[in-house]
Amino acid sequence: LAFGAGGAAVLAAIFFGFIADCPSQFSFANFFHGGRSSGGAILALGSLARLARNYMPAALAAGIAAYLRIRDGSAATPTPLPWIAAAAFAATFAVHITAPFPYDDYQTPLMPLAAIAVSSYLWSAPRPPAQSRALPALVAVAALFAVTSPFTESWVVIRKDRFWVETKPRPDILALRDAAREISALVPEGAALLTQDAYLAVEAGRDVPRGFEMGPFGYFAGLGADEARKFNVLNRDLALEAIRSGKYPAAALSGYSFAMSAPELAKDDSTRAEMEREVSLHYDLVKTIPDFGQEHTTLTIWALKAK
Repeated sequence: LAFGAGGAAVLAAIFFGFIADCPSQFSFANFFHGGRSSGGAILALGSLARLARNYMPAALAAGIAAYLRIRDGSAATPTPLPWIAAAAFAATFAVHITAPFPYDDYQTPLMPLAAIAVSSYLWSAPRPPAQSRALPALVAVAALFAVTSPFTESWVVIRKDRFWVETKPRPDILALRDAAREISALVPEGAALLTQDAYLAVEAGRDVPRGFEMGPFGYFAGLGADEARKFNVLNRDLALEAIRSGKYPAAALSGYSFAMSAPELAKDDSTRAEMEREVSLHYDLVKTIPDFGQEHTTLTIWALKAK
């Protein structure tokens, strides 16, 4: 009860001011994913499969804990914390997996709760010999998966072309820093970079224009201009207005720029082509960087045309 009351008090302290001051904006932000196109059961099953693969040692530990629970009965844990952690994990996990578009990445903050629940149960297992055999095996499995994880390979490999492996000429973080230096040279301090790749602006130490803060998720073709301004996002007119304004010394477009329309996040090739064409009318192409950033799309950097 005390744990729940404390959690409720903290949530109220964080969110009450926002709810009281701007309830419609708060609702818009927090129900954003509810408007996504549903991926159906296949997508949910795929999310579960990736989650188990990415956290295989934790999944194995949970399986061992479940086996011990069935074989030996309930473990006498000294505090209710493991059960609270397990309940919190299960409730939040259920919300994620039943969302229209479940992201297994969004489960990452929940993994410490799962680890607390499973490790506490294993530690207090009724028959210590079982844990003495299982825990070293789990450590060995965790080390094996850390070395053989697909994420480890992705640090150096871009893609596989038939049976030829294409490796990265530079680590992604160094490529990002190089692009950020290009941006910093084009955009004076205090000015903003016209881009939906907000992380690039952050690395360059520059702002983005109002409405661009949500990156590629902030383009709502179905909103009117007044609604878009109210919710601090973009529609077609506001995006074109920003491009044509001449206020921003440089622009950067990746494969994600204007490629989707929220909240459905449906692919929007026509909008992307229109915005890229509009940028080319008002900006000069400075540099093209292949295999940049997330999913290694092409990044183009543009400088405002001289008047």
